[in-house]
Amino acid sequence: MKMLKLQKKLLSGTGALSVIVATSIMSIASNVYAGEGGVTVTSNPSFYLGADAVYSKTGFKKNYGDNTFAKSAPGINIFVGHMFNDNFGLEVGYEFEKKQKKNGNLNDGLNEGVYFVGQPVPADVVLSFKSEIKQRHPYLGLIGNVNINDNFFAQALAGVSVSNINAKCTYVENQYNQSGNLRFSKTKPIAMVRLSIGYKLTDKFDLRAYTTWRNTSRFKVVAEGLKAMSIKLKDTYNVGLGVVYHIV
Repeated sequence: MKMLKLQKKLLSGTGALSVIVATSIMSIASNVYAGEGGVTVTSNPSFYLGADAVYSKTGFKKNYGDNTFAKSAPGINIFVGHMFNDNFGLEVGYEFEKKQKKNGNLNDGLNEGVYFVGQPVPADVVLSFKSEIKQRHPYLGLIGNVNINDNFFAQALAGVSVSNINAKCTYVENQYNQSGNLRFSKTKPIAMVRLSIGYKLTDKFDLRAYTTWRNTSRFKVVAEGLKAMSIKLKDTYNVGLGVVYHIV
């Protein structure tokens, strides 16, 4: 059963990546033509690399981690890319967030309807917890570029992020002196879209600012060894600011 689920994940990710690669090949082909002098390439290919400072916000669905885990985190994105011409290219990157911690108490011993990672907390129980969460988002995407003028340009990236959610939580039920350790971990290929605006500082360096959406609402992460407890995410949004260096 686990092997079947893994195959489905791989097929989903492979299918999306195939669309990106096929689109890129068509982009290259559209800039190649055969003339009397042989094959001529009209594109102006270039390679680049860079880094972004990122701030991400990920919510949790009600009763499934919304009162237990941190919802925002700073991070860094490292990337390389290849532009086939002035309008189309591919970018691969690795975005990772700083581990975020949260401590607190759930319930005051009187309330009803309080949930802890998918399970109700009895009204007469005060539950103390310590949690931490981190996310990793390696990605591959197709870029569309438009030059606004000599200095400014706009870009859109559509691609696949093979995202990983890793979280853990330690809790104590004060009245009954019961405690436990929960671990959550899952990797899943999901869709992502990024919109950015850039400024050409020199022929070699650009600045870029952007916002990204990731379909992390597809994540339901079950606690290891305890299927009754789980976290469910909402979609992730972030903003970033970075520098791009053009190698050629």
